[in-house]
Amino acid sequence: MENYVALDLETTGLSPKNDRILEIGAVKIEEGRETGRIATLIDPQMKIPERIRELTGITQEMVAGQPTPAEAVRAFLDFCGELDLMGHNLIFDYSFLKHQAADQKIPFEKNGIDTLKIARILLPDLESRSLTNLCGYFQIDRAHAHRAYHDALATHELYQHLVRIAEEGQERIFQ
Repeated sequence: MENYVALDLETTGLSPKNDRILEIGAVKIEEGRETGRIATLIDPQMKIPERIRELTGITQEMVAGQPTPAEAVRAFLDFCGELDLMGHNLIFDYSFLKHQAADQKIPFEKNGIDTLKIARILLPDLESRSLTNLCGYFQIDRAHAHRAYHDALATHELYQHLVRIAEEGQERIFQ
């Protein structure tokens, strides 16, 4: 797949019904090259839990005056156009976007590719296939872990490594 939007969200918690999107990060890839990016902080219109502040470094002051979840999701969907989504444990991010779109009565149906599912198939012997561990395994920079844009970029880089492994496996099969 050479055309997609690598995506990551930071959220106030784990429940799309009760929690909110805090940050959207995305990298648009077309013909294998980056053609656009989004790094948007969002005012979740609720108090950011302390554990999320500690994990992400995102504070109430940082999100004050930023777009609402509804505004940010609408802008993100415009950014994506018809491109498929890619993410690590994509269903998590997809469920938050889907819930927000449904609240606004915006149709939201996207195909997606999940690097976690691919890693489970290609790297079954790894103890953990979390984004952090896989980035360590492939020596992908994680200096800004748990910030949406940087995690989206790391997911894109991870995908490139997974494609290489899959292609090498195919070569061995047909030799």
